[in-house]
Amino acid sequence: MAVIEYGKIANDGLVEAAKLGAMAAMNAPQITETVNIKVSIVTGREEILPMVQYLRIKAPDSFVNYGEYRTLAKLYEADTLPTILIVGAANLNQCELNWNCGACGFATCDEFNKFSQEARGDVGAFGYGGGPFCNWKILDATMAYDMACAALADCSVESRPQASTGQAGMAFGYVEGCEWVSGIVIGPSGGRQVWFNRPSLRDSFNDKDVIEHLQRALPSHFLAFPGTGDPKVKWGPNWEADPKYWRYQSPPAEWFASSDKKAKQILDLITKVKAERAKREGK
Repeated sequence: MAVIEYGKIANDGLVEAAKLGAMAAMNAPQITETVNIKVSIVTGREEILPMVQYLRIKAPDSFVNYGEYRTLAKLYEADTLPTILIVGAANLNQCELNWNCGACGFATCDEFNKFSQEARGDVGAFGYGGGPFCNWKILDATMAYDMACAALADCSVESRPQASTGQAGMAFGYVEGCEWVSGIVIGPSGGRQVWFNRPSLRDSFNDKDVIEHLQRALPSHFLAFPGTGDPKVKWGPNWEADPKYWRYQSPPAEWFASSDKKAKQILDLITKVKAERAKREGK
């Protein structure tokens, strides 16, 4: 017999929790019974580092991406790694159901299929993948994702659904052939609430940063009158004396140049990571 101080090995259980989440996703009930759910578990410094590098490139894009990058980077530096569950779904953008329900905006499934073939985006590039999707099938995909989150909650382990780690998982080919992918970061253990309380972001933002983020995320909360007319914005303490208004406009040329630069950085990172993985696996 032995006495085990569990705090020192608490994170060893994260992979087992991830397996339960994966099982829940793959066994989730489906409305259409046609969606192929694929799941991968990412763990260890060798596989987490590329995720950190990917998020570092995406970090300037938004407040959320920056927060997820900083949190994962701090955990990597402290060697208290989470485990990341990647959930993907395939067979979403063609509909063989022939229900002709119109939920996708087309009168028939055949019309949707024709449009989808012509309009489909690149799969596995920098986002969720290539849409558009059948409405019923994306419900099946998200039910699988929700079931995984529920299973992890039942394990009483901190977990956080994340678009960003899902995008990285798609980019690095962790769930091949999927058209929609999202991630769930699990742990680390210890009750620190690193993904919700975000201690790693303390003193990273001032009041102005937070207000600007909320204005982008919840614009109607900052409108003086959320109706027609000139949409006046509650931009700060003097918003009535110095009015500002929402305007529809294209991003500046610098934005496109920055976006192209990030796209190249991501492609270079994907190529490097896949080559290193192939070398390790002797391919």
